[in-house]
Order: sequence, then C-alpha cells, then structure tokens
Amino acid sequence: MNLEEAQNAFVKLLADISKEDVASFFCWIQSCWLTSECSGSAPAIALRKLRRIADEIRGMVPQCGILPSEEIQTPITGENADCDPHHTVHVDAFLYEEHHIDDLVAEGRMSRNYCKKCGSNEVAPLTFISHSMSIQRVQFIFRSMLPDLEGKVVLDVGSRLGPVLWGAYVYTRARKIIGVEMNEELCKIQKFIIEKYKMGDRIEVVCSDICSVPQISEADVIVLNNVFEFFLPQDIQVKTWQFLRSSIKQGAILVSIPSLEDIFKQIKTEVDVKSWVKKRIITDPLVAMTAQDQEELTEIVTYDVL
Repeated sequence: MNLEEAQNAFVKLLADISKEDVASFFCWIQSCWLTSECSGSAPAIALRKLRRIADEIRGMVPQCGILPSEEIQTPITGENADCDPHHTVHVDAFLYEEHHIDDLVAEGRMSRNYCKKCGSNEVAPLTFISHSMSIQRVQFIFRSMLPDLEGKVVLDVGSRLGPVLWGAYVYTRARKIIGVEMNEELCKIQKFIIEKYKMGDRIEVVCSDICSVPQISEADVIVLNNVFEFFLPQDIQVKTWQFLRSSIKQGAILVSIPSLEDIFKQIKTEVDVKSWVKKRIITDPLVAMTAQDQEELTEIVTYDVL
C-alpha cells in the first residue's frame, strides 16, 4: 500500500468510526505511534519496568517516602498552606498507586480520614501530599506532551526517587538525562537503581543545589515538579527562580507542576512569566480522558522559553 492508498483508507476508516469515539481514537494513535518512541508492546514493557523500580524503592524508604535526613517545611501561603501536619499524610505517588493505598487502608496501615472530634463520628478527609510524580503523570509527559526527544538533554530539578529519570529513559531516546538532588541519601538510591537496571549510559545524578549546576544551560527540557515549596525558605526560592530565569536557554521546554503563574502568585520573584515563557498547547485530547485523569493531568503545564 503506497502513501495515497493509505491516506484514502484512513479517511474511510474515520468515516466508519462513531463521532463520540473519534477523539479517543486520535488519542490512542498519538500515545502509541506519534510522540512516543515506544510502539507495539514497548509501552507495556516500559510500564512494567517503572513498576518494578517502584517496587524496589518502596522497600528502601519509609512509607511516607520522606527520609529522616530531609527537612519538610509546611508552606505558609498558597494552596498548600492548609497542610497541617496533624491531618496531612505524605504518600509518594510514584511508589504508591491508588490500588496500593486501597490495600494499606484495608490492612489498617493507613486511613483516608481523621476524627475532627475524638470519640465522635465527625470525620474529615485527610490531606494527601506527594513529593514525587506519579507513573501516570510520567507517562503522560513523555508519551503525549513532549515532542521527539532524540538527541536532547532532559534535566529534572529535585529528582528525589527518580521517577522522571526512569520515565525519560524508558519512553524516550533523550541523549542525556540529568537528575539534580540536594539530599545525599536520595542520590544514593537513584545511583543504586541506575546501576542495577543498567541505565548509566544516559542517566547522570548530580548531588547539588540547582544553582550550582552548570548543566542547566544545556538542558532542552527542564522538569519542575512542585520543586521548592516544601524544601526551601521563600527567600531562597526567589533567588533560585531568578537563577533559573537567567540560566535556562532560549528554546528549552519547561514542564511545571503547578503552573508558573500559580507559583509566582505566592512568591514575589520579580520574574515576568509572559516575557520569559509561552504556554505550549497540549495536543492530546483531554476530552477523551476520564474526569479523574483530567484532574490528575491538567495540573501539568508546559512552556517554551522565549
């Protein structure tokens, strides 16, 4: 079948698909064949690898996913200012998918609610906070949101347990994948996984503050997953954002959760978002997703650096 015959056959196929399924059909084509370097059975193999890595790390860290050497600071402003330690549960979204949490609740090792008034039935939902990206978000970013990354450099700021690194490795042909993490224990865990799963050919871990990492200037994609809010005082956050503004090269892509606009509402960085970046259009039709998927994935915002 030549190109013209294939095009005609494709148009005929579209005419036979019910209108309500067209968006889902294009979503499937894109996620399986266009932006991902994985095709055929490869996405399933990649997913299994991510889950094996999560299983491995789960046995190496506390259930909360936070190491004793870490200092978590509850934000005093913004959306997460209500994360009262008394009714906030830290659950690492990479290590614990929804079915894992259901199992922990069923076993009595975790609760979804807390008692507002001891001895009564007056309960309220606990606040769940994750400092890592879920497997679902990793898949969506590297298989649907970003262009072909062959030969490109991906840099994850605050790489923690490495889900962005592992996702970039299994879903793309990025030339170099750099994780920057200040905590030495977390870096040791990442390096252990890199060695065990033989990913050292493309992944590098830098144990440092991002402001001391010159590789930021060569990165084509920079991932910022709720990166500073719980870990740095606001004055240091401001300086760090100013460093990123002056160091990230023109033409790079930023992946941010939450959006830069929301972040800069809470801290006064003097960084003008509109003159720095432009939002990218998500080509994957979110209308084809479930409501839960949309809530999970529409928090991810990508930008082109101007």
